Amino acid sequence: MMTAPVISKRVVQTAAARGLSIAGVAHENGVSAASLYEFTEARTAFPRPKLRKAIANFLDIDEIEVTEQLIADARALGREVKQVVRTCPKCGQKKIYALSQYLTTDADLKEYSPTLCIDCYTAKLKAKNEPKTCHNCGNELERTPSWIRQNKSGLFFCDGDCWNAWRRERRRFPRAPNTKYKGGGRRKAKVLSLIEEPSDRVIAERAGVSVGTIMSVRKGRRISPLRRYRIARVDGTAGGWPPLAQVFLESCIEQAYTPGGLARRAGCWYGSVTRIIEFGSCDKLTLERLAPVMGRSVEELEAMLPAGRFTSPRQLASVIFRNGRVKDPDKILSKVLQRHPQADANALRRYLQSLLARSRGRGAALSYTNEQKGETLQLLDQGWGIVKIGRKMGFPLSFDKRGHANNCPTVRRIIRRNGPTRT
Repeated sequence: MMTAPVISKRVVQTAAARGLSIAGVAHENGVSAASLYEFTEARTAFPRPKLRKAIANFLDIDEIEVTEQLIADARALGREVKQVVRTCPKCGQKKIYALSQYLTTDADLKEYSPTLCIDCYTAKLKAKNEPKTCHNCGNELERTPSWIRQNKSGLFFCDGDCWNAWRRERRRFPRAPNTKYKGGGRRKAKVLSLIEEPSDRVIAERAGVSVGTIMSVRKGRRISPLRRYRIARVDGTAGGWPPLAQVFLESCIEQAYTPGGLARRAGCWYGSVTRIIEFGSCDKLTLERLAPVMGRSVEELEAMLPAGRFTSPRQLASVIFRNGRVKDPDKILSKVLQRHPQADANALRRYLQSLLARSRGRGAALSYTNEQKGETLQLLDQGWGIVKIGRKMGFPLSFDKRGHANNCPTVRRIIRRNGPTRT
């Protein structure tokens, strides 16, 4: 005669001792009464995990002991059991393992599966892991050897959030046209160098400009000097700017002025500011006007001027012509030759004449000098006529239909700019 299962018998006895029915026991432990009835009537030899846990709680026994006894009861009834309890040789803990369609017996499980429990086996695998650092947040990580072998970039991250946060701040690089390309060689080195650079959005936020400005720079378009300097500060190339230009542009950024706005506030000509930005040099009058606006002394700004400023004779002539009120080529030429005695006087004179012609507008040629102007005004005060003055000074005259001289445009121009009209 087949004996009744031990666990089911203990459940019935404990319920009777407590004055509970099988349905009351099921309700108290949160399981189905029908499943508990089937177990107690030996129709189910090995219950499901939820029912096993409820029985262990009801009998106040460890779940492993209940499982071992259930396995023994099932085998005594001639039932097939797909669970087995094994003891870990390292920590001594007992664990429940399930047999599969390939490992049908306990001997097969011992031969083809690890003898350690899942905790010890996981600790054994983790011992082979190598320490790595997250490329975004800097946290310490552990990665398996297979993960490291499959990683071709050498970058490691905590999770997808760290990867996305790091990727948003880096430049995007073009993908290979061949979808089978797996990276390596020169392209891998190029990709690794590109992904270390910040993205255009990050550069724009740090520099205080728009993303369109960064794209214009990459396309080779011209942008304002202040925006170029803002980007240079972020790129670390601001050291290549002249010292005076750096101080001037920093003042523009601090005071929220454009270079032209700061020049108007100081009462300077915008051309002098342009020369400060491009060459880092200017005349003393400009420094005296800019010093109080920039909050610096004149001596401090003069110390930032280059030692060999205006080294080129042509550059010096251009600066004197554009900054000063002197427009006479001979006087400008004499000043340039005082500093550069070996300069070509004829070439400088032609250059100054071209500057004067361009300053007067298209088609307006150099017509008279300051000496000629002064002599013309003296003759006018003496009562000379326009045609007579033109003949004496050698200016071109205009003639009527009969061929008689009736006007001198050069004398007319001198009178219009310097005094009342005399006839």
